[in-house]
Amino acid sequence: MHDLRGRNRSGRLARLVVALAAVALVGTACGSSDSDADATSTTVPGPTTTTTTLPPTTTTTIVVPEPEPVDDSGRWALVWSDEFDGDEIDLTNWTYDIGGWGWGNGEAQYYTDRPENARVDDGLLVITLRQEQI
Repeated sequence: MHDLRGRNRSGRLARLVVALAAVALVGTACGSSDSDADATSTTVPGPTTTTTTLPPTTTTTIVVPEPEPVDDSGRWALVWSDEFDGDEIDLTNWTYDIGGWGWGNGEAQYYTDRPENARVDDGLLVITLRQEQI
C-alpha cells in the first residue's frame, strides 16, 4: 500500500514552490519604466511583501473665468407655443394620430383620441399610456 499522505505533502510543496516562482517572475516582469524612475522601493522581509513610495504628485489649479453676460434680446423670436390654458386639447394646434400596427416601424401599440389617453389638466398636456384591448 502507498503512503498517500507523503504524496499530498509533496504535491502541496510543489504547488507552493511554483506559486512562489510565479510571484517572483511577475515581480521581475513588472520592472520600472522611465515614468517611475523617481519611485523608491523597499522590500520587507517575507516572500511577497513590497512597500513602494512614489514621489509627490503635482496639483494644477485651473482658474475658471467669470461668465460674460449675454444679451439675447432681439436674437430670438417665439414662433409657436401652447400654454394648455383651456379645458381641452386645442384642435387648432394639435391633431391625433389614430390607429396602430406601427405605421411601418413595428410598434405594438394603438393610438387613440380618447380623453383617457390625452387631456389637458391644470395647464399641462397629460398623455397616458394604457394596456388594454381595443
